Amino acid sequence: GKTSVDKSTSGSTTLSGERLTIIKHDAAQYGNLLSGAVFSVEALDADGKVTKTETMTTGSNGKSSLTVEKNVVYRVTETQAPAGYVLDDTPYYFVIVQEGTKPTLPSNIDSSLVNIYTVPQGQSSLEVLLDRYNRKDTTIVKAGEIRVLKQWVDANGSPITDPVALTKVPEVK
Repeated sequence: GKTSVDKSTSGSTTLSGERLTIIKHDAAQYGNLLSGAVFSVEALDADGKVTKTETMTTGSNGKSSLTVEKNVVYRVTETQAPAGYVLDDTPYYFVIVQEGTKPTLPSNIDSSLVNIYTVPQGQSSLEVLLDRYNRKDTTIVKAGEIRVLKQWVDANGSPITDPVALTKVPEVK
C-alpha cells in the first residue's frame, strides 16, 4: 500500500470520537490531490433506510473530514467529481465498532460490502482514512481546442484498419 504524508500540518491532532476523512487522488498520479469532489454520507438504520445525510467536499488539500458515530453503518457516495474528472459513484459502506462488539448491519445490503473498523480497547477514537480515486475525463475538450481523430477510409468510405493497407494509402497533398 501507499503511505500518504501530509506536509502541510504540524503539531499533534487530538481526535475525540470517530472521524471519516476522505482523501481524493488522481487515479494516474497518486500525489495529485483533488479538490471539489462532493460526497454524500448517509447513516443507515437496520432496515437500510437513510436516517441522516451529510455532504463532504474535498478542499485544496484533497481532503474532507466529518465526525461520525460508532455502531452506525454509513454509505459514502461521490455525487460530483472534481472538474475534468470522471465520477466514481460506487458506494462505500463502513461501520466503526468498539473492540468486542458486533455491528448490526442493514438487512438489505450484502454484509460483505460493509467494511468494519474496530476501535481497540483503551483507545477512545478512530479515524477512517478513505482514499478515493478519479481518472481524468479524456472526453472533455477545453475551450478553444478541437479534438481531431485521424481516420483513413477506403473508396467505399469504410475505415481502413489493415496495417498493410494503411501503408498503401496515398499521401494527402
